[in-house]
Amino acid sequence: MNKKSFNLLLIGNENGGIRSIRQYHQETTLTEAKIQYSPKAVAKAIGVSESSLKRWCDSGKISASKTAGGHRRLSHADIISFLHKNESSLQEPEVIDLPRAESHSISSSAAAQDLLYQHLIDGNERGSRDLFVYLFVNLWPLQKIVDEVITPAFAKIGVDWSSGKLDVYQERRGCEVCVAAMKSLRKMIPDAPETARKVIGGSISQEPFSVPTLSAEICLAGAGWNARSLDGNVPLTTYLEIAQTERPELFWLSISQVANESQLISELNQFRAAIDPSVSLVVGGSGVSESILSRLNSVVAAASMSHLIQYAETVPRRVADTVGLPPNGLGQFNAGPS
Repeated sequence: MNKKSFNLLLIGNENGGIRSIRQYHQETTLTEAKIQYSPKAVAKAIGVSESSLKRWCDSGKISASKTAGGHRRLSHADIISFLHKNESSLQEPEVIDLPRAESHSISSSAAAQDLLYQHLIDGNERGSRDLFVYLFVNLWPLQKIVDEVITPAFAKIGVDWSSGKLDVYQERRGCEVCVAAMKSLRKMIPDAPETARKVIGGSISQEPFSVPTLSAEICLAGAGWNARSLDGNVPLTTYLEIAQTERPELFWLSISQVANESQLISELNQFRAAIDPSVSLVVGGSGVSESILSRLNSVVAAASMSHLIQYAETVPRRVADTVGLPPNGLGQFNAGPS
């Protein structure tokens, strides 16, 4: 792996009762079974009265569900969404099983990057997950977490692997650890409403890295899109079928390795011509060079996850579901030799 392999999409101690992230991941597990909390617990975590929290639930200021017995319950996604909307922070996050760090623990993106790097090379999945959650809970934009923490951490792993400071198993394990931690973070993003705009994407065939495309899904979901990424090693013919049947308004492709540049350009241009013209196509990854971009038709590239989100905000809403479809509703695509 060279040091650019993990470039993301180019188109993103117990001390006075306060636990650090490192201690937290030894003491607490964010289990799937404990995903909802009572108004009393959430009120304590936020630092307000229980009666105020209940009023917020009933007025819709903070989302909540109800049990069969009519009791209010709030999920991590509900709570974090409220924090982001109101630019608030948690006073006692440990009450609802969320990590807390000393103020000096993560003073900058560089500090977060260094901590993630250590977690990844150590194979510390829980530490990685808790770091992502801590940053997200404390109002770090998701694209900032990707661009300023995850991307540079993997760049450093690439450099250290290339120079012999790390073994290949640490690099591979670090990728698996990061993906698992990011999937936990993904569950803390509120589900998109039925009216949300759809975006789908993934990496092209024989792409070994899941971090870039999962990063795109997380960032776009955080921006309010109905986002879904597909696992790697998916041929463009399959993506074409998905684009034609599900008709998202935005489609992204991650490209980290290119075996045959001319063939890739031909297939991407065929793909662009075959899908609905109203679908915005975004490509990127360390494998996308200027020479490739200059020969692609009606395809957008972004230099980071922040750029991807900025571009997504400019994508016009589709006026009608029938606009732009070929007469039979399907385009044609001829894949080159594998």
